[in-house]
Amino acid sequence: MSELWTANFLEPDEEITPEDYQGFISLAVDTIEGFIKRELGTEKLIQQLIENEEADNAGDWYYPKVYPIASISSITLNDESIDPNDIEIYYGAIRRPVNKYFPTVAGGLTGKIKMTYTAGFGPDVVNQLKMIVIQYVHFAFQNLKAGRFGQTSRTYQDGTATWKTEQEYLEEVRKQIRPLRRAIL
Repeated sequence: MSELWTANFLEPDEEITPEDYQGFISLAVDTIEGFIKRELGTEKLIQQLIENEEADNAGDWYYPKVYPIASISSITLNDESIDPNDIEIYYGAIRRPVNKYFPTVAGGLTGKIKMTYTAGFGPDVVNQLKMIVIQYVHFAFQNLKAGRFGQTSRTYQDGTATWKTEQEYLEEVRKQIRPLRRAIL
C-alpha cells in the first residue's frame, strides 16, 4: 500500500472496471511516490520511528536514510553508547562536535553507527506531497481516459490549448520538492 495513498478520491469510469481503476490508481500513486523519494533521496516520507539503522560512516557528518530528523532516541558508535544530547541535528544530517570543555574527548562520527530516531516530514509537507500525488493521478487518469500516454492538455478561456508532457509535469514536481531536499554539509 502506498505511503501517501488517498483512498477513493475519484469514481471509476463506466468503461473501466473497479479493479482496473484501483490497479491504475495504485500504479500511478506508486510511480509518483517513487519519483518523489528518489528526488529527495529518502526511504520514507511520513514522520515515523526508525529503529536500529546501521551504517559504516567516515567523517564528522552522518546522513541517515530518512530525513528530516526530528529526534534521536539512541545512538552508538563502534558499539559504544553516545548520549543523544551530545549529537547536533541539522535537518538531514547529524554530527558530534568536539567537546569544547574537554578537547581530548573525541568528536566526529567515524565508525559503525547504530541509531534509533524519529524522522520524516510533518503534516504540512505531507499534505503538500499528497497534493502532488493527487495532481499526478489526475494527470495520468486524463491520459488514460483520452487514450494518450505521457501528455495532457489544458484549454484556456480564449479557446487556446496547451499540451503538457509527462516530463514537463515531473519537472514541475521537481521544482515543488527542491526546497525539501537534504543539503550536503
